[in-house]
Amino acid sequence: MKITPYPLYKTTEELPIDYWDEKSQEHNNAYIWQINSVENKDNYYTEVDFGGGALDEINTDIVPFDLIKIELFSFDNNDLSLRKKHLKEIAHLRELLNEYFYDTLAFYPADKMRGFIDFERTVIIIPKAIYSEITKTIKDFNLSKYNDFIFYLIALIQRIFINEIEFYQQKEQQTELKKLPNQIENLIKVVDKKNEKGLIHERWDEKKGKNIYRFFNKSTNEFVECNKPSELIKIVFHFDNEKPIEINDFSMLSHIIGGIVNLGGRLIHYREEEEFLLWKQFMKSIPQHFNKNQLKKDQFKYAVTQSYLKFLTEKTKLKPEIDKRTSDRQIDFIFKILQFSHIEVKHIDGSLNDDINSAIDTVREWTKKPITR
Repeated sequence: MKITPYPLYKTTEELPIDYWDEKSQEHNNAYIWQINSVENKDNYYTEVDFGGGALDEINTDIVPFDLIKIELFSFDNNDLSLRKKHLKEIAHLRELLNEYFYDTLAFYPADKMRGFIDFERTVIIIPKAIYSEITKTIKDFNLSKYNDFIFYLIALIQRIFINEIEFYQQKEQQTELKKLPNQIENLIKVVDKKNEKGLIHERWDEKKGKNIYRFFNKSTNEFVECNKPSELIKIVFHFDNEKPIEINDFSMLSHIIGGIVNLGGRLIHYREEEEFLLWKQFMKSIPQHFNKNQLKKDQFKYAVTQSYLKFLTEKTKLKPEIDKRTSDRQIDFIFKILQFSHIEVKHIDGSLNDDINSAIDTVREWTKKPITR
């Protein structure tokens, strides 16, 4: 591991000429550590370099960090005698990454298509204090041999948890997801009403002295009278902090509804009944897809815990106690490492469980939870 200082500039005048080009490239290649950015409130995270700008442009009450840049799995390129040994060690760690963590951390489609995960963001921008705390934890449990490997796991798990999981586990999002099936049914009704107008024919009936409406019944091969179809007259878009915007032009309304019913980039015409039926079936399947994804996200902490436990048991000296699945030191280590990735033990109501013994017991229970792959 190579460690270098990482400066935070106080004013824009201090920024080097090529600063933004270098910063953009750095943000693409490095993982910027994230911390909870609002005191006493969960789910608000910010990168520790505050987006990389100068501090005088940042609106934050957070005291700037003493940052360092750590380069994982690095070695002295000038010493060729170490190169072969280093590459062999990296290959071994890559095997461990996939053997013990692939099922848990292959979270993105590209990982699934590739069939393996690799060390990608091996540069980490991190507060020096947190770096020291993690290093001490790893050393206290006699796992310094896997120091860089564990740092990489912590950063990757943190990135996945914050970007892909934590947001959807908030109480507000859970409530919204429960509304989804009903919202989809309402959307289908709107589209059906709009399409209905195109399927119903209108003509003047001299005898009745009024317009009559008919649709063609395929089962009987004849027109059947029906009520006047409903007509969409406007759509109103409501915003949280602005006045509503109303669309009432017939052509624009048709385009909006047509845009909703889109298949492969091509609008489904109302007469393409088979494809329209497939669209409705797809829409109705969305809640199941969300539920499956939600299940995977809900079980992420279990999967991470079990991956760590298996790795510790089979590849380190941190073994279970005799005749037991785990040991107190294994669970204690996993509990501490999870916290660095912002995976906290919480009560059912979402509040943090700050009883250490109770939280550690919960992590032990996580090692037994079934996981749906």
